Amino acid sequence: CLTCPNPVVSPLFPQQYSLEITDANGCKDEDVIWIKIYKNLNVFVATGFTPNGDNENDQLFVQGKSEVKVNSFMVFDRWGENVFSSENATINDNTKGWDGNYRGKPCPPGLYLWKADVEFIDGTKLLFKGETSLIR
Repeated sequence: CLTCPNPVVSPLFPQQYSLEITDANGCKDEDVIWIKIYKNLNVFVATGFTPNGDNENDQLFVQGKSEVKVNSFMVFDRWGENVFSSENATINDNTKGWDGNYRGKPCPPGLYLWKADVEFIDGTKLLFKGETSLIR
């Protein structure tokens, strides 16, 4: 709104804005402001999970702010074998997570590596990596 007394902006990227004000006497003034954006790029995957069927902590999935899209999420065993993959998931969707099984059989307890390719609302794509413990 160009004539609003209190304009509001919500930029996704750093941006410069110019403002010109005219008072009731016709006097004008202007200013320029540079808006910096500090992005919260936090994405999380649990450091441990217990797929034992009690409906608590049974799935390993990508968590974070709702504006994040999970392009891919992969889990690997200690030998580097891909034991789980999902694509185009919604963040915080545990139904798209790993249930601790591979080829229909429960995986043994231990440390598993994961990587998540995510995309933020502004188009930024990042690859996150980590490890989690499967506890039985």
